[in-house]
Amino acid sequence: LNGQTLANPYGKVLRIDPTPSGTAGYTVPADNPFAGQPGAEETIWAYGFRNPQYLSWRRGGAGTMFINDIGEGSIEEV
Repeated sequence: LNGQTLANPYGKVLRIDPTPSGTAGYTVPADNPFAGQPGAEETIWAYGFRNPQYLSWRRGGAGTMFINDIGEGSIEEV
């Protein structure tokens, strides 16, 4: 259930700008999918995961990102 609701950061991949100007500790990129949407955690970049871990990128080309999602029993997802 946590992976599907946009009100919390659990089961999500979050995206922030960790080096903003000013006094803020971080800022949220304006092109995040839920930036500025009422009731949604605006740092969410991707959602619907159970337990996302182990991010990696394909070298060269489009730089495709792969996310390993830890399964409930013995199944893992990529």
